[in-house]
Amino acid sequence: MRLLLFILTAGFASAAPPPAWPESVIRVERRVAATDSAAICNAICIAPGVLATIADNPAASGDTWRAITATGNTPLLLLARDPDSGFCLLTPKPTEAEPNWTVITTGEKSPALPAGTSLTLQSAAPAPARVAGRDHLHDGKLLQTPWLRIHLPPGTWAMGTPVTTADGSFAGLLAAGVPGVTDAARILPAEAVWHFAGLWARRQTLARAELGIRLNHTDAIPSIQQCYDALPAQRAGIHRGDILLRIGTTEIPDATTAATACFFLRVDEPVKVTVLRGLETVETTVTPVSAQRQTAAAK
Repeated sequence: MRLLLFILTAGFASAAPPPAWPESVIRVERRVAATDSAAICNAICIAPGVLATIADNPAASGDTWRAITATGNTPLLLLARDPDSGFCLLTPKPTEAEPNWTVITTGEKSPALPAGTSLTLQSAAPAPARVAGRDHLHDGKLLQTPWLRIHLPPGTWAMGTPVTTADGSFAGLLAAGVPGVTDAARILPAEAVWHFAGLWARRQTLARAELGIRLNHTDAIPSIQQCYDALPAQRAGIHRGDILLRIGTTEIPDATTAATACFFLRVDEPVKVTVLRGLETVETTVTPVSAQRQTAAAK
């Protein structure tokens, strides 16, 4: 019944007044089975009885979770986790009554957040933050998840803490610090959070979609460096050396834009891909597969 209710209500809601954020942030404790240590993160409720947070390490089956509130503790069940972003969905265990958590709603479009936009980190003591820009690289490789980099005061901040705009609109979830930079962090932007929520509502999975291509971020143009054998791009007739022009309705000026566009694709939902091959423009339809299949092909 709870899952059915989630599926019926987890679609994008129309614009709603911003919530009272201090009462909407839920403290979550994760006890890691391997080390018998506890880690604290924050979460928000994105559908009735469903919490969203960020976990910094892979979640093992023996880990235990609980929501800690003023009215008591609620044991939680891990529904799903995306390994690249650490995004997690949690729900009360079947034996627990569904808490009356405030559901965070949003419109179909997330707020525009250009560099310099003022934000607020909604911790127990809200802190100012500011958008620094998009973060696409880690250890010289393209990230598979779209991130925003923000400036915020030095300190210790719980992962999963919501970040909001000046009018209280949800902007994203605090995901990680930036190694070697004390006043910077990454957030998983709102559009990525709602993308994951939509995947779960429609298919009960967080599996991301892949075309089966590899791009080189150092190139000035989005040239395809590799098409993995027997994966969608190759099967659709895309070649190594093709230059990406468009994925769906998104114009592709560079590899980072391509990586972000691919993140928002859905498994088994065909998409038009346009490439430049020599002097010829070629359009084809590609049906993405689960990211796990591309990972296996790349090994």
